[in-house]
Amino acid sequence: MKRVLFAFVFASILLSFGLANAMTFEVTVPSSYIWNDGADHIKAGGTFVVNVAFDNPDGFDRLGMSIPLTFYMTGDATTWTTNMPVGVNGFEAGSAWWALLNEFWTRNAAAWDGNVADTINWSGSGLAGMPNGSPMATRFVFTFGAPSFATTSEEATFCIDSCAIPNTTPPDVYNWLFDVPSPSFGGPICWSIKKQPNVNAEFTNCPTMDLTSQFHIPFSYDFNASEPPEENDTPFEFAVLSGPGTINSNGLWAFDPECADVGSHDVIVGVRDTQHPEYDSCLFSITVLNTPPTISGGCGQTITVGTGATKTLDFNAADANTGDVLTFSVATADAFGGAFGIDPVTGLFTVSPISGDEGLKTFTATVTDCAGATASCDFFVDVISEVPFKIVIEKVHDQLQGHHAYVDVYVEEGSEIMLGFDLLIGYDPSVLAFVGAVAGPIFDMEGAYQWEYFTYRYNYNGNCGNGCPSGLLRVVGMAEYNDGPHHPNLVVLPSGTVLFTLDFLVSSDYNVGGSFAPVYWYWMDCGDNAIAFNYRSADPLDVSTGLSLGVFHYNGDPYYEVTDPYFGFPTYFGAQAICFEMAEPGKPLPVPFVYFYGGGVDIVYPGDIDARGDVNLNGVANEIADAVVFTNYFIYGLSAFTINIEGQKAATEINGDGIALTVADLVYLIRVIVGDALPLPKDNPNIVLNAVVDGQSVTVDNEVGAAYFVLAGDVPVTLGSGAAGMELATGLINGNTVALVYSFEKGLTASGNVINTTGELISVEAANYNGIAYSVSIIPANFSLKNYPNPFNPATTIEMSLPQACDWSIDVYNVLGQKVASYSGTSEAGVVSVDFDGSQIGSGVFFYRAQAGAFSATEKMVMLK
Repeated sequence: MKRVLFAFVFASILLSFGLANAMTFEVTVPSSYIWNDGADHIKAGGTFVVNVAFDNPDGFDRLGMSIPLTFYMTGDATTWTTNMPVGVNGFEAGSAWWALLNEFWTRNAAAWDGNVADTINWSGSGLAGMPNGSPMATRFVFTFGAPSFATTSEEATFCIDSCAIPNTTPPDVYNWLFDVPSPSFGGPICWSIKKQPNVNAEFTNCPTMDLTSQFHIPFSYDFNASEPPEENDTPFEFAVLSGPGTINSNGLWAFDPECADVGSHDVIVGVRDTQHPEYDSCLFSITVLNTPPTISGGCGQTITVGTGATKTLDFNAADANTGDVLTFSVATADAFGGAFGIDPVTGLFTVSPISGDEGLKTFTATVTDCAGATASCDFFVDVISEVPFKIVIEKVHDQLQGHHAYVDVYVEEGSEIMLGFDLLIGYDPSVLAFVGAVAGPIFDMEGAYQWEYFTYRYNYNGNCGNGCPSGLLRVVGMAEYNDGPHHPNLVVLPSGTVLFTLDFLVSSDYNVGGSFAPVYWYWMDCGDNAIAFNYRSADPLDVSTGLSLGVFHYNGDPYYEVTDPYFGFPTYFGAQAICFEMAEPGKPLPVPFVYFYGGGVDIVYPGDIDARGDVNLNGVANEIADAVVFTNYFIYGLSAFTINIEGQKAATEINGDGIALTVADLVYLIRVIVGDALPLPKDNPNIVLNAVVDGQSVTVDNEVGAAYFVLAGDVPVTLGSGAAGMELATGLINGNTVALVYSFEKGLTASGNVINTTGELISVEAANYNGIAYSVSIIPANFSLKNYPNPFNPATTIEMSLPQACDWSIDVYNVLGQKVASYSGTSEAGVVSVDFDGSQIGSGVFFYRAQAGAFSATEKMVMLK
């Protein structure tokens, strides 16, 4: 049967090849089966593929052809495994090109079995044949199994070549079925077969760019490595060959830098498998970053200090790098003979000028971080020959109730020689019971100053007798008393010199716990709060009287000025203008030469030192053990409180009447324990609620059970998204819109965006779900600046909205660019206002410029007289 079929093919190809020209053959082994050690080798021990490609560029169609090939091997191996060939690109069985015959022939004497030589022939003819112009393309794919070698020195050579057509006479003649001349195959084409040496593990993700991190944030990088899957020489071993950091057995490299590591570093890590002593290496670079510090506080400020006096200015610094060590330093390019310096840790600048330093001096404060990065700012010291006195009533913090509060009254500034004082002080006698005043160290007859006279009285015009307590206290001190040859040392008092100490007994009424009890200066007439002093430049016997130049009350940080010379007596607001207008012939006027700063006592809120009903302080309130300890108090007194007397006392204020240690408290405790009453919640008047206003809505930062808003004018108000489900009631009171947000539903509260409105928010009252009132702060969302009225005569209020706490300044200029007024300070977020009084200057256009942190703005105003 085969002979007949072959004869048909013979006749067809004879017709086709009569005018044949040679074709071009390309025989390749894909690179995936090749390895290289300077020469290409087929990988031993696996399969490999031989692709046979050819084209037909000869100008006519080939309708039939025969391609006989032989495969053989020499060297250290002569056998291989084979798979039957596959025809592709038109040479598949049954394809359109070769529809008549598509068959591989093998010589019987050399079967397709991988021994000695395998011979194969492809013959075919068909409807289309091999059309003229057929491009170079793979037509046959042969798959073989390469022999395995035990060593890398063994080698075999595998070849492919053309051969005689099987079963023809004479045999072994290069014959392509009567195609004379036959196409040139170009063989033999051979490849070396060798065993590939074991491949070491290699990194697959070596970084291609720098790794960066701030020095307080650790580095990490997870390295991956691989090797040919057939080797499986695991586990891999990782190591840091050079540079910082460590790497674990899973390839995770980590480095926790310090400040000293800021900069660039090269790192080399290595990996190897169990068969290799050497490492495959990966070189990469890291950059340890440092963010420079920032400086704030006294930046841009001007402090005024007299020669011979001392003044301080506080600087702050911040750094984004956690744990950075910051160091302050200060310098000036101006001539300065006095002493100055800055605490390198706290940033507290101190300056003590001497004669000859007068004038405005520029200083530069610098903060340096651990990596040497710096931030600097300028500030100014205005040295004058005279500095007004600054008398301060101390602000006492964290005062326990039922205890004595000792409030110092001291001199913080003053460049001249103080000779005496007559001071009138006001306080709340319902909260503070005045016990007495203790003379300061200046009255120590063995000390440095040896002032001679000190006394105090319980009222402004003498002791109050049966009317005590009056809430007013007069304290008088004199350096020189006409008592003989002894004389005090009359010198400038250093900053911080205590004149006297006030002894108050703080009320035990817990209703005043958590409050601030002010102790302020008070004026009944022009003789109050007067300082007798001697100008250093004047005759030693020349005595001047200093009255208030400014009055300041304590309002957290900072103080705020309340000076009002036109309020009238009596007043908390300073000596009145009339005090400086009563000159009589030959009598000197008093001078405004004293700043008075009020203080007070900050009383600890009982809730901060107890849990109401937790008398034994074990963390569980209103239990039987609390009742036992409380009962013991009535039998044994305060000795029953063995853990913390103040805390246990505060815990006995159980019935909410503000009075601790009462039988009524014990009764209520027992009722709570037996389930007859509910424990009362602790009030906390110090909870702050921030209401942020952006011109479109009001947002609060805590949950409210109800809130009451007052807005300027008649404006629309709607519920915000944070008050969903609550009720809104609105109305007009005195021309202003009022809005109440509330709910009768159990557990429903509002937070976030509570109302939407374009109106100007005047005030807010709010309480939480338990009915505890908040202390509300209205905070603008954006910086803004305005003045009102405008035009004005002769005074106007300049108002600035601060969305965050910051240092600020407001300067007023006339149309010639001359500064006519300046204000500055440090304030929390909110609205800051200053009053500009133009009574001493002419009418016209003025410009005022505000600088607040990163914000600034300039506006125009007009004064019409």
